[in-house]
Amino acid sequence: MATRDSVDQLLHEVEAALQSAEGMYMVHSKQSSWEDVSFQQTQQQLQEMSEKVAKMVTSADDMQKEALNRAQIRIERMQQKMLITDL
Repeated sequence: MATRDSVDQLLHEVEAALQSAEGMYMVHSKQSSWEDVSFQQTQQQLQEMSEKVAKMVTSADDMQKEALNRAQIRIERMQQKMLITDL
């Protein structure tokens, strides 16, 4: 069973990853292309967070699942935003 502390820690990590990705997105919107390494690192970080959230959802209670599902949606939106911008 996921503990409140473990869920809170993961949500904190997700928030940090999303803030980092948003910063990369803002820089990119002012430039013509992503730095390949930065783009790949950011995408990898978001994918890792997505996988961690998905694993934790399976052992979370209903309230925790709701918070984790919201985090997952935010990750997916950022991933889509970054991919669309990179096209």
